Amino acid sequence: MPNVRSDKGISRALNDEAINEIYRIKNDFPRMNATQIHEFLIRSSFIPATISVDSVQRFIRHNDLKSARNPNLRDRKAYEEDEFGKIWQADTCYLPYITEAGKSCRVYVIMIIDDHSRLLVGGELFYSDNACNFQKVLKDAIATYGIPDKLYVNNGCSYSNEQLSMICVSLGILLLHTKVRDGASKGKVERYEASREHPRKPLSREWLDDCFYNRITRKVRKDSTIAIDSICYDVPMQFISAKVNVRYLPDDMDSAYILYENKKFPIRRTDRNDNCHTKRSNLPAIDYSRAGGATNV
Repeated sequence: MPNVRSDKGISRALNDEAINEIYRIKNDFPRMNATQIHEFLIRSSFIPATISVDSVQRFIRHNDLKSARNPNLRDRKAYEEDEFGKIWQADTCYLPYITEAGKSCRVYVIMIIDDHSRLLVGGELFYSDNACNFQKVLKDAIATYGIPDKLYVNNGCSYSNEQLSMICVSLGILLLHTKVRDGASKGKVERYEASREHPRKPLSREWLDDCFYNRITRKVRKDSTIAIDSICYDVPMQFISAKVNVRYLPDDMDSAYILYENKKFPIRRTDRNDNCHTKRSNLPAIDYSRAGGATNV
């Protein structure tokens, strides 16, 4: 008897990224057929043009995705808030790969849309879909249009993390998440009406900056250093052996500081060579780079 494939029912031609996209498309647009999905996957660079439409058709048939009617379809009703700024929705869209400096990278667009007006209040292109980039888009949107009442996002790592939760608490925003694998629960774009005065305005740009600082706690080592993402930073000596509250922007670590009794104490990335020449206030001035003794030439 012929041998049976150990991976029977699993597509060899389609990669994991393409398979996830097929599931997403059939969930969001159940009436799209295999030919349309195949064309979309090629156009969006999920698969090369050498992959045939038959591969997509087989995958849809073997995984019972052919029916346009989903037996697990959720009961949905059209809804819309009555004022600008009551709910903002955010999501990431995948764009094709582009080549820059000889390297091929996928492009992502992170967007924030007002539920009532469908105005695109925030949007930017990135090479990475991560929490830091979403926080940047959200911060710029709030600086321009004010603070929304609610923020509606999915459960991806960019939108479901402790730092975003703390930022929303600081701003007084109610953070809402969709159900897992429920892409159809989001998605509205374009219309602008007269109710944009509803959102609260930030107290100041400085206050808004402070709200978006990430917050972590660290114990200071005996050498007056702490580690953030495996990178060493010098802190003031008075905090040795103490637990400190650190505030920082992931894309601007030069602005990081320790917050203690409502005062800010700057920290800086450790430069071990530069520290060899630092004068210690409680020790004689010693040039540690010459600890082996001077050599006469």
